[in-house]
Amino acid sequence: MPASLPYSWSRKLPLARWVAGPLLVAGIFTALYASSADPASQPGGAPPAPYGRARRYWERMRTGPTGRIDWRVYQRFYGRKPDRRPTAEGFRMLAVPPQVLASSHHWALEGPEELPAPTREDFGPGPVSGRVNALAYNPADPDTLYLGAASGGFWRRRKGEIRWECLSDDWPNPRVNSIAVHPDGKTLYVGTGDFNHGPNSWGYGLQKSLDGGKTWDVAGADALSGYSLRRIVLHPDDPETLTVTAGRNPYESGFVWRSTDGGSTWAKAVPQGADWSDVVCGERLPGGGRYYYACGLGYHGGEVWRSDAQGRNWKKLQTPLRNDVATSGLQDSLELAASATDPMTVYLLSGRDRAVWKSRDAGRSWTELTRNFPGGPKVEEDGQRIPAHWQSAHHNFHLTCARRTDRKGDVLYVGGIDLVASWDGGATWQSLGKTYTDRAETHVDQHCMAIHPENPNETLVGNDGGVYRLVVEPARNRWSFDGSLNTGLTITQFYRAAYAKDNRNVLIGGAQDNASPYRTAAGKWAVTGLGDGGFCAVHPENPRVQYATSADLYIYTTQDGWTTRTEITPQQRVDYADGPGHPSWGTDTREFIAPIALDPAEPHLLYAGTTYLWRWDASQREWTPRLGGQLLSSSGTAPLTYIAVAPSHNRYLYVGNRDGEIWMSPDQGLRWRRLDREQAPLASGGVSGIAVHPRRPWEVVVAFSGTGGANLWRCANTTRDAPAWRKITGEDPDIALPDLPINAVAMDPRPPHTGYYVGTDGGFYYSRDGGVSWEDGTRPLGLPNVPVMDVQVVRKTGRVMAATWGRGIWSLDWNAFCPTAAVR
Repeated sequence: MPASLPYSWSRKLPLARWVAGPLLVAGIFTALYASSADPASQPGGAPPAPYGRARRYWERMRTGPTGRIDWRVYQRFYGRKPDRRPTAEGFRMLAVPPQVLASSHHWALEGPEELPAPTREDFGPGPVSGRVNALAYNPADPDTLYLGAASGGFWRRRKGEIRWECLSDDWPNPRVNSIAVHPDGKTLYVGTGDFNHGPNSWGYGLQKSLDGGKTWDVAGADALSGYSLRRIVLHPDDPETLTVTAGRNPYESGFVWRSTDGGSTWAKAVPQGADWSDVVCGERLPGGGRYYYACGLGYHGGEVWRSDAQGRNWKKLQTPLRNDVATSGLQDSLELAASATDPMTVYLLSGRDRAVWKSRDAGRSWTELTRNFPGGPKVEEDGQRIPAHWQSAHHNFHLTCARRTDRKGDVLYVGGIDLVASWDGGATWQSLGKTYTDRAETHVDQHCMAIHPENPNETLVGNDGGVYRLVVEPARNRWSFDGSLNTGLTITQFYRAAYAKDNRNVLIGGAQDNASPYRTAAGKWAVTGLGDGGFCAVHPENPRVQYATSADLYIYTTQDGWTTRTEITPQQRVDYADGPGHPSWGTDTREFIAPIALDPAEPHLLYAGTTYLWRWDASQREWTPRLGGQLLSSSGTAPLTYIAVAPSHNRYLYVGNRDGEIWMSPDQGLRWRRLDREQAPLASGGVSGIAVHPRRPWEVVVAFSGTGGANLWRCANTTRDAPAWRKITGEDPDIALPDLPINAVAMDPRPPHTGYYVGTDGGFYYSRDGGVSWEDGTRPLGLPNVPVMDVQVVRKTGRVMAATWGRGIWSLDWNAFCPTAAVR
């Protein structure tokens, strides 16, 4: 499940009886999210739906106590022309010539390229990868496949190839929503953005290629920029006519757009504004022409429209969608499918209503098809007991129709948590994914499908685990999934990572919906944990001793490189005989992805953050709760988001919380004081990173994940009564850090007072002059344009490590920044 424990745990743990969070809708995003507390982080509260929790975590980190995000910073950043991005020739602070840098110092992918599934239930047999939003076959060459990753770019795989090739590494935004391929097989259209993740992932237009992906131009930048483009339809009889659905701009409603010249010019097709989630084109009518249908999310029953003029003129349809007090009239998961055999038949899905309807008269009347739908066991959401299939429907929803080959009729696929199919146009249904069993056939959380252009019994399935080939035999009621397409697809989304001190092979990271992938000393990848992984730690002297976390601050440890695993979550309370229980941290609030940190000098000590700091002593196998008895939140409700232990003097502890507060203890937690009180607030957003000087435990650099251009601060002496803070994001706009959330910060151990590295929502940046000027270390050094969530310098291996949100983990030779210094 997105960003939470897998479904199997939701049956066993009271904490996983989720309550749905609201969906982002254009124009109401801030009100929905800023005004509602998150029960997940409140003691005794029931968390909202899993993806709602991850979405809120992302947003809380970027708002802090203000409740506001300047979304325009993303539009400005993604809308920049590529030639405005710094290039290798523009580097001013490097100690080697650019040509030497370009030839010998580039980011190298560490992986994972083939990742086993942590368990069969929920995850399928593996291998797994990251979240996939869009899939397509090339109609002129069906052996060529295309894939759009949620935050990992646009990919192609051709016949005979065992790896995918990314064609979008130099795009401003790596998020892809939709794909359409011209019948000529060479013209490609790719819709940017990530509709299901909300307005922060908006796109900058439609990427178009006339040569199969070798070169690209942006089509519709003026009309479509600032929106996520969730669907692209090429008219079957005139492929130069495009219809695109757009939405998820926090300031303006989206529209359905139409172009008759291959994307050169655009006009609004449907006059009504909404978050338009889908558009489909039906089969040819007997007298010629085709019906178009479009649906949009929103209140008052949503929007469903039809065009009788092949996409030119539209009218709103009456639908069976619910518009009542129980749902607040909010339709947050609508999708359409045109019949593959009958031009008058269309299907409509509403995840909010947990139903699929069929119309045989082009939308004039509707019949529900899902009264006997196999929705799986009941779970709690919005105060109701609902079938598990529809949990987090606002994130996991798609409806796809294919043609039967043995007789006339439609095959329907409904994606939610599970993948469910009907061989007879909705009369009967069955689970294909077998999600709720220990023999699951595919990963949970379905997002898209693509039908083979010549064989409708073959499809591609995209979900939170990557891409799968599905082959069905409706006449014999047989089907099979093939997950081997995930091999070589490096789109894992990492929250955080940790590394062995002196072995490049050993690393571990916490991933979105794929637990905690780790790599052994032999270079082999495996997975531990469940649900969403989070912060991790590796023992500095014995790399076989490691720690991993899952959402809600479940903590696991191993003494043997994960051959065996022990849960050490404190005060565990078992509520079900067949369940592992759930973490109980007293009345403490904790973050969805909560921090841990290992003491580098006394690595038997592990710190974990709630609204207090806790310490685990592995030698005594016991927790010390609430160090110093100090509530580390002025509001009382902002949990810790980062922990740092001074490497030269481990009595100095630093923590930051999601309100942006910074606290320090000089004596391992006995006493605490807030460091930013004199200049509060230093920045917007939560504390996302704290780097402590390797020799001066009183000198720190702190990163914030807000917007406003003041997200990185340095304090030269935290022991003063009124510590002074200095902003180090650069003053000159041409050489300053971009105004984006910072997710991580690290100091260069060789010149720690001047060498800084940061991971941002827009990539990797570094400074060699103490933050006066900054350089782009993303594309100029070979790293894809992707959010960087974690940055660390591993001194003995001589590598700078970057864990990304959508392209796995990468490493860079330390000497790229200071080649004359010895690595010790």
